[in-house]
Amino acid sequence: MESRGALHSEILSDQAAKAGFGKRQKVIVLVAAGVFFYIWAFKKDEYFIQRKPLVEDSSLLDRVFPLHSLVEELPSKQYLKKFTHLIVTGPQRSGTTFVAKVLADALKYKHVDELEDVELHHAQTCNHSNYTFSRDPEHSKFQCKNCWSELFISRESIVAQRPEYSHLLHELPELLLSEACATPKEKILIIFMARNCLDVFRSQNKILHMDGGGWTCKFGRAVEWKNYRDSPKLEAHIDLRDMICKIKQDSWKNYQYMRLKKGGIPVLTLGYDLLQISWIRTEFQKNVAARNKFGPKEIGIA
Repeated sequence: MESRGALHSEILSDQAAKAGFGKRQKVIVLVAAGVFFYIWAFKKDEYFIQRKPLVEDSSLLDRVFPLHSLVEELPSKQYLKKFTHLIVTGPQRSGTTFVAKVLADALKYKHVDELEDVELHHAQTCNHSNYTFSRDPEHSKFQCKNCWSELFISRESIVAQRPEYSHLLHELPELLLSEACATPKEKILIIFMARNCLDVFRSQNKILHMDGGGWTCKFGRAVEWKNYRDSPKLEAHIDLRDMICKIKQDSWKNYQYMRLKKGGIPVLTLGYDLLQISWIRTEFQKNVAARNKFGPKEIGIA
């Protein structure tokens, strides 16, 4: 009987212990629920709303690719045929050489590379008294090697690669007004190439680095940077501490783009990476190694 009583007592004790443990569990759950409710009701802004990062993603992108939100796809050949003078410009190593050559071939226009000496002819519509050239094509021709203003008095339909003149784009409306023989402004299309400036910087400095420095030091800072520094119209829209690619993109985004549009000159901010889905994607993807080596060119350093 004693052993049976002891066993019964032990069972009761065990049940009491379990009951006590169950009560403690309930208390813990209730306390946890209370804490959670308090946090949710009064402290949720601290614990559940993600704090803003110190720098927004868009701000970081603006620093290396100011034109990221403005890039456009390449229009159709039918649209491009509306223009007789296509000027491909922007930062060097952003696709200006490739795009100018491919478009000239596709449209069957005269290709005017920045370093080639190309023969052009004066526009036959020119009747300004300052010009004494003959209407005979053989006597109205002129040579253009990296020329600028002369491009807009040429008779030929052209695609000209001109990254070195991007700092003068905003002056084009006045240039056309001052030139009696100029191409009608609605026949001109300014194509500004837009590519991530980190990619541009890396591409630029693959060239001209044989004895150290690379393109940025030898040409970007020595020549291009000075053109922007010395432009009264552009200095308010750029930070001269930036990469030359960013300086060019900021100039286009903050001033030149709207200046040209207001002047009645069609513009296109062409996304380099969007060429992969354009009608020239075959040329863009074909022989990637060769395209990446487009250039370097023998650029004269002033």
